[in-house]
Amino acid sequence: MIFRSSVLLSIFVVAGVILAAIYSHHGLLDRQKFHSQIELTRERISLIEEENRNLKKQAELLEHPSAELTERQIRLLLGWARSDELVYFEKTRR
Repeated sequence: MIFRSSVLLSIFVVAGVILAAIYSHHGLLDRQKFHSQIELTRERISLIEEENRNLKKQAELLEHPSAELTERQIRLLLGWARSDELVYFEKTRR
């Protein structure tokens, strides 16, 4: 009888430890969620770093514009052309 009750007590203790390891505040399920959140955060950081690099390149170009960049901006924004170029205007349909 004592042996049986100690076996049952051992089974309950082991089951309790296993359930606590899985479902407790810092259990396996929470650990898996934390790892997923960490991976998602790393991906976001990577995207933000890439965007940051692109913005730094753009800022550098704006600080030290090349002649080609300046000409391209003038052509796009102001519609200018070189003196040796012919400009054609297409008639738009309405």
